Amino acid sequence: MRGPPGSGKSTAARFLLAQHMKLQGVDWRPGSNAAFVSISRAFILSTDDFFTKVDDRGKAEYHFNPSKLKEYHPKNQARCEASMELGLTPLFVDNTNISLWEMRDYLKAAEKFGYDVQVVDPQALGPGALDPAVLESRIGEGAEGRASGKEIPGHVLKRMVSNFEDLPPGLGSGSGPEAYAALGIVREARAPWERPPGPPVPSYAGLDVEARALARLGALELGPLFWEDQACGEGEGLESNLLDARCKDGADWSLPDRLHVTVRFFGRDPVTDTIAAAEALVGSWFEVEARSLVFVRGGGLLCADVGIVGPGAEDLAGLVGEDWLPHITLLNAKPWWPKDSNDLLSALKKASKEHARSTAAAAAGGEDEEVIDLAGEEDVLAGPTSEEDPRAFLFPGLQVRGRAADVCVLPLDPPQPLGPCKFKLFFP
Repeated sequence: MRGPPGSGKSTAARFLLAQHMKLQGVDWRPGSNAAFVSISRAFILSTDDFFTKVDDRGKAEYHFNPSKLKEYHPKNQARCEASMELGLTPLFVDNTNISLWEMRDYLKAAEKFGYDVQVVDPQALGPGALDPAVLESRIGEGAEGRASGKEIPGHVLKRMVSNFEDLPPGLGSGSGPEAYAALGIVREARAPWERPPGPPVPSYAGLDVEARALARLGALELGPLFWEDQACGEGEGLESNLLDARCKDGADWSLPDRLHVTVRFFGRDPVTDTIAAAEALVGSWFEVEARSLVFVRGGGLLCADVGIVGPGAEDLAGLVGEDWLPHITLLNAKPWWPKDSNDLLSALKKASKEHARSTAAAAAGGEDEEVIDLAGEEDVLAGPTSEEDPRAFLFPGLQVRGRAADVCVLPLDPPQPLGPCKFKLFFP
């Protein structure tokens, strides 16, 4: 039997079992609680039985524990083999069997003990057998013939339906060469972890800046807003720069495996054309400059805001999105993660533009307030100057990924050229 919960496979199995018993002279009429009576459990074999406790009055309670699946599936297979060895017939394997490989061991057992195999596809069980909305309406709490506690969320049903692997042609037709060949496909089916690994897939594409970034930025003083109470030593220059932070003993900071500028993140299901476009750029060199250091006060997250300059920068246009904010994540500490750098810069650039507008408006109104000149450059970050570190701009209470953070900017004036950096693919 195949099909998601609620498709009708258990009901069909009991109906077929009752028909067989009637031919043997036994009048068994399965009622609403028939799934839990001994005769059903003897011939209809479901892994769910191991999650279901039935009391003396026939009341069933279902207690699903996903960690037990690796234990209970083999138990159901062993139970099936024992029944076959005893010659019990007919036997119904009443599992979802969403993927073909899930039927493989039962098929091999049937061949070992000389049983004929017929697969009942959900489409044969009636309309709605692969409709998540119909399935959900059939299996809610209190549904007739179902154990208490056996509810399946709608999103799980949708995933099972979308993952349902169609039968090879001829598998359900009984006998003959086509059915035999189709059964062979099930026999050779492999679970995802049994399949030979394919070629490695890159996680992302970008510019390798490790050596050049450390050479140019390593000696930059991070200042009191970054260190706060984390620096050791009372004298000037003790634990003050980026290299000090990266090498500090006992620090909570995590360091990226390799300093880089992400150009395109591929995700779990990368688009082949996108990877091909990235592969075409592998080995190319691009000029990178660092424009400012940006960090959460206290050093929770530190990145460099960078720009791609010079000839060839437009070659990256086919890979990057409109919201691309080129940067280098230099270090982080929980609850911050490297991926948060993009959100940090996004919130900061928005706040910087708002500050520039309000400052310009105040100056136009004749108020005696310093005007920060953005010189028409959208990529320049500017804001209210910090009293603790006159070099820095401080934006208190910015919302970054649902957290309020004091965000600090150390402008690099002039920008620090990192030099030519190589485009490459980064693998997990």
